[in-house]
Amino acid sequence: MSEARAGLVRQAWRHAIARTPESAPAYLSLAKLSLPAVSFRLLGRAHALAGTSSEVARAYAQGAFLAGENTRAMSTLLAMLALEIRAETLADLGVIEARLGLEAAAGRFRRALALSPALLAAHFSLGNRGDGAERRYRRALALDPRHGGTLVNLANLWRDGPRLDEAVGLLKRAVALLPSDAIGLYNLANARHISGDAGAAARSYRAALAIEPRDAWRLREATLLPPIPGSIEEIAEWRGRFATRVGHSSATHLRVDDPLKDGHWTNFHLAYHDQDDRPLQEAVARLWRRAAPTLATTDLRCHDGRPRLGFISAYFRDHTIGHLFKRVIAGIDREKFRVVLVQAGAADDAVARMIAANADEVVVLPEDLAKARDGLAAARLDALLYTDIGMDPFTYYLAHARLAPLQMVAWGHPVTTGLDTIDLFLSADVFDRDGAEADYTEELARLPFLLLDWQPEALDLAGADRARLGLAAEGRAYLCAQSLFKLHPAFDRVLAEILRGDREAVLHFVEGHRRSWCRRIVARLERQLPGAGERTRFLPRLSGADFIRAQALADVVLDTPGFSGGKTSLEAFAVGQPVMTMPSRYLRGRLTRGFYRRMGLDELAATSPEDYARKALRLGMDAGFRAEAKGRVAERASRLWGTVESVRAFEDLVLARLSRRAATPS
Repeated sequence: MSEARAGLVRQAWRHAIARTPESAPAYLSLAKLSLPAVSFRLLGRAHALAGTSSEVARAYAQGAFLAGENTRAMSTLLAMLALEIRAETLADLGVIEARLGLEAAAGRFRRALALSPALLAAHFSLGNRGDGAERRYRRALALDPRHGGTLVNLANLWRDGPRLDEAVGLLKRAVALLPSDAIGLYNLANARHISGDAGAAARSYRAALAIEPRDAWRLREATLLPPIPGSIEEIAEWRGRFATRVGHSSATHLRVDDPLKDGHWTNFHLAYHDQDDRPLQEAVARLWRRAAPTLATTDLRCHDGRPRLGFISAYFRDHTIGHLFKRVIAGIDREKFRVVLVQAGAADDAVARMIAANADEVVVLPEDLAKARDGLAAARLDALLYTDIGMDPFTYYLAHARLAPLQMVAWGHPVTTGLDTIDLFLSADVFDRDGAEADYTEELARLPFLLLDWQPEALDLAGADRARLGLAAEGRAYLCAQSLFKLHPAFDRVLAEILRGDREAVLHFVEGHRRSWCRRIVARLERQLPGAGERTRFLPRLSGADFIRAQALADVVLDTPGFSGGKTSLEAFAVGQPVMTMPSRYLRGRLTRGFYRRMGLDELAATSPEDYARKALRLGMDAGFRAEAKGRVAERASRLWGTVESVRAFEDLVLARLSRRAATPS
């Protein structure tokens, strides 16, 4: 109904009320056409006149709920249930109880479904509570294929898995049904961005902002970056856009009260452009401090006794970070430190339990920034090491606060944080280049080796089958076992040269969840070499053990210039497999070359894109050279294991910094 038509209808109902002031239906009808505050007042009058009318009482309860009068809404619904048990009334009461976090809600919805199995609201609400969510949402859509809330929620359920393309389709349907629904548009923008279509995502963000100009959404639109950029030129375009919009946003005094709830993202994709990220990281940090001033909290609580050393991450579980740092945490000298493991959010798997068992104390932070800051300050840490900053929003926002006298970040996400609250970035002599200090906001601390105590796990390679793992049965398998967002467009030309130089070459990548990313990578390769897509394969998701087996059975393993492998390269070396690499300017592109230096095998690292293609082709086509390289890697890989000297150097560094601070007058 148009606003003009609605105005005429409202006027007609006002005349009706003037003629018959005791007409409850007239008040009810007018309420349905009025703004919430006016509607609630009219519904109250209708309820007073109608007495026990279930239609009026239910409408009044819904109006009270929308007006924030939860107690009044619940008492009205309970009074209705005392007169008659109806499925719709139970569902309405369950919605309010769910909003208030009451456990009784689930029981209300189930009882409603027992009375009315086709009650859409109950299926939808149980889905929202995670009670068989996909099954509930599918049932709700079977009842009403045009239910916008269900379309959006099912899409968000699928968004981070292999059904991303379908999720985008559901959100498009939801937006077509409710084009003025800003939240639907925002969710569509998020899904489009995850799928790799940053341009379409930006348009959807702007459409959402035109309807509902939320400051958090403005920040999201300003810091948008494509996960799989189409070209070097596109990277330059998006970085320029990023810098311009971040600068503009800083000048407009935006406000975000709860960054973790409303700003659940980081600048993750910035690090994969192989450029100097320090100016942009610092600009974003300043922007967040202005938008959410409470991020910059200082809360230092003293204690006496042995120094308390904290390790914090959201990934102390079966994740790359958990595996890289589990032995470091276990190996800290307890005569020197009391080790406090800080889990940013809950984590419960075998790796998480093992890491926790090797700490003196475990602190699990709730996913609420204010409570988390208080919990972290209450741990009374002398030094706090973030193993990674920039991959997870929770730890990024926490790192804005000063909650320990000494705060450091390790190489888990090897790029500067841009935060002046992080004192040291832990790097290593044979990894970072001379003059790398300028790359970091933090003071650069060079250990003798990366903070790492790696020990490969025993793996049975007997009977491993290329076809089962997804490797081509015929031809030579060139495997790039890195995440697809690490594939810089400049690397496309090198990959095309490998295909040109070896007519039996088949490129292999790891698919992951997002098939749309695979299509974008193939499109880029096709621009370099028509027909490249026919010689490109994507491995399905593999178990950790099969992932290593695939590297062992590939003819050549390719590293990604600009952001090289860490754990992946260590695993390849453990099975005697060389990794073709080429160091770049920044630490994140120099990890594999640093491992080679430790092994004394610099000759296996390329010095230019042309040299990379030439050496990769020799590894692939010269069986004798490949066998010799594998032999040298197998012989020297043990130099990378058990590097406890870096752990001891880290301990000495922390103790020296704490002593220096203690000697400095406050």
